[in-house]
Amino acid sequence: MVFEREQGASWQDIGAALGISRQTAHERFAEVEQRWKDALRRPWPRPAPAAGERCGFRKARRTPSGGAGNSTHG
Repeated sequence: MVFEREQGASWQDIGAALGISRQTAHERFAEVEQRWKDALRRPWPRPAPAAGERCGFRKARRTPSGGAGNSTHG
């Protein structure tokens, strides 16, 4: 039903396909449709960054010379 509503089907269309009235279809499925829409508006929960991370990215490793990554200093 949610797929059909997302594709533009009316409650009349849904009811006719199920052999029920438009009103009955709406009463039966409107809450399901609303939960779907609400879930699309909410971002997925993300865990808090671990120690040494910012925004989920690890800090760059520092070489003994103080540079990041593959330093040629030495």
